[in-house]
Amino acid sequence: MDFDQINKDKIKFDEKENSIEKIPYEEKNEFLKLAGFTNCHCSIPLKKITKRNCETDENKFSIKYLKTHFGYISIGLTNSNFKEWDSKGVGNSWEFNGFSGSKYFKGKGEDFLNKFPGLEEGDIVGLKYNSIKGEIEIFINNESVGIMFDGIDINQDYLFVVTLYDLGDKIQILQ
Repeated sequence: MDFDQINKDKIKFDEKENSIEKIPYEEKNEFLKLAGFTNCHCSIPLKKITKRNCETDENKFSIKYLKTHFGYISIGLTNSNFKEWDSKGVGNSWEFNGFSGSKYFKGKGEDFLNKFPGLEEGDIVGLKYNSIKGEIEIFINNESVGIMFDGIDINQDYLFVVTLYDLGDKIQILQ
């Protein structure tokens, strides 16, 4: 895990449980602070994928919802130079939102899973990035629900990323 990039004043990592929880923090981004935002969501890069890893387990990443208020937790893939969430999302990223079942690219949402009931505590969501085909497959409770994105540049390095929205949201890192 790439903890050197994690903003530790926004999250608490429990090594024993291998979990991350969103905690209260003072917003440091002056634009967001002036707009009245406090305790905005935070995105946490967790696992690096180097170019052309081929078809290995290194390209899989899963989390378990331990605690969530509304299911507003996203999991995705972002470019390797990701530093921090900004007003346009997590940069050049592909994400799945566990509340709506929508998929997002560069902060713009689109329906993905119709009539999705939302993820709840105890549910597992995972991604598999195919670095040969340039596509992301999503898994819910260990069952594939389809290819979420394709056409991703296979010649780049990426990071799996998790976004926690509400205070107290907590996930366990499984892979």
